[in-house]
Amino acid sequence: MDNITEINELFNNLNVLVVIPTYNNEETIQNVINDCKKFTDNILVVNDGSIDQTPHNIKKAKPKFIINHGSNSGKGSAIKSSLHFAKENNFKTIITFDADGQHIAEELTVLIRSVQKNPDSIIIGARKFSSQSSGDIPNQTLLGNSFSNFWVFMETGLKLKDTQSGFRAYPVLKIPFEKLTCNRYDFEIEILTRSNWEGTPVISSDVEVFYPPRHLRVSHFNKIKDNFLLSIIHTKLCTIRILYIISFGIIYSGHFKQADERKGSHILHFFMKYGGQKISYLIALFPLLFYFFTGKIARLGLKELYKNLGNKNHGIFTGFKNFWYFGCSLIDRMATINDPEWGSKVLSVKDEVRSMEDDLKGGSILIGAHYGDWFFCGLGLAQTELSIALVVDLGNTPIFQGKVGLLNNKELKIIDSSRDAMEVVFDIKNFIDDGGCVCFLADRAGINDKTIDMNFLGEEATFSLAPFEIARIFKKNVYQFSCCKKGPLPHSPYELKVIELWDGVENRSAIELSQLYKNNLEKWVRKKPYNWFNFYPFWKRQE
Repeated sequence: MDNITEINELFNNLNVLVVIPTYNNEETIQNVINDCKKFTDNILVVNDGSIDQTPHNIKKAKPKFIINHGSNSGKGSAIKSSLHFAKENNFKTIITFDADGQHIAEELTVLIRSVQKNPDSIIIGARKFSSQSSGDIPNQTLLGNSFSNFWVFMETGLKLKDTQSGFRAYPVLKIPFEKLTCNRYDFEIEILTRSNWEGTPVISSDVEVFYPPRHLRVSHFNKIKDNFLLSIIHTKLCTIRILYIISFGIIYSGHFKQADERKGSHILHFFMKYGGQKISYLIALFPLLFYFFTGKIARLGLKELYKNLGNKNHGIFTGFKNFWYFGCSLIDRMATINDPEWGSKVLSVKDEVRSMEDDLKGGSILIGAHYGDWFFCGLGLAQTELSIALVVDLGNTPIFQGKVGLLNNKELKIIDSSRDAMEVVFDIKNFIDDGGCVCFLADRAGINDKTIDMNFLGEEATFSLAPFEIARIFKKNVYQFSCCKKGPLPHSPYELKVIELWDGVENRSAIELSQLYKNNLEKWVRKKPYNWFNFYPFWKRQE
């Protein structure tokens, strides 16, 4: 038997909180709390909307912390509340302990010592079902656990003994809060899998367990509803896993730390190299589906777009068309780099653009957005007699975009905006003074950019003022451009549009120019929203 004082000190020194989620456990909750208090005072009870005497009995046991949910929202929701509480109160680890009496408080010593050795791991208290003290274990528990162990292995490659045990230690700062969507019993599967995908180890420590006689048990597991939810989460996680393996040929372990655009470009480059453009279009469906279903932030951003456009029907595939067009764009860029003549064939340069050529030759500023494909904008302009420079941040842009070679025997210059601001402005000035056209994107602001908030599609959004202020300083014509793919197939053409915003003479402020730019962008997005490539919450959230 471990020294209780020593164990109590371990809980305090390691900043570990014991969490007891409960719903209608009036017969057992007081004894469970009192048993745990023998080993630590750091106890949080989450009352998940109990409607019996459970709240009264919790108060009688006097745990150090209590959270009360107004209504029953599920065990997963209770654990989420405890994780947020632990994070806010500087606890590094929580140990979840069921309130029905099946866990043995003395086994807290096993988990706390395992936490001491493995502070950054999820630790499962694997129940010893074959132990003489385990009691009358339901057959459905044994069967359900075997079923769960198998599917978790399929999802993670981990061979775990007891994936349904509620006796666990979670390292608070290693949990991917933003990716957890489940709220009931399915939460305990999701948190294991998603945390492991993010690089958190999952290990087991054997613990004793006790199942009371069947007539004394209180279980809130709904055989139909909860088994259905478990089937749904396993299907979802396995689908993601399969898509990942098909797409990348490796097990997802969270090693990719680059931007999603950068990751996608490397994968598509592989397909282009070994399969060609048409094969790449077909195979690209898998990584695009993967990024769509795992990219929660991107999906929310696109749902936000379609909501602001008045689309009230937000289905599971809302915004996937944007992912598809973006994937097509990446493939078409690489096809053009391999064969510049192919890019010229699929690009339609409107006559009005060619009619502006003489005006543009004197050195102009062109401003676009992450709407359509800026690469084909540059290619289209390169078909004229113009010298073109693109201002892009190579630190966040796929590698191949920084290695653009000769297009139509003309060099498309890249000005890296991630350098010192004065160096960037100096390069821009020199290029314009030589009669070149410099292209910016103004719908995302850099860290040091001056910005402006404007009403865009009904809500406030932030735009960069820097391109418009540079235009005012140099007093050069300002044009707005876009280049959108007209269909989802390899042969679907791109159409380049260029319109004049400012003649460089009329008295206009940078703010007025930015508003003209915003108004045109609104019209274009309303007409073809699937060419919108801002994959994050673009609008300012109202607090």
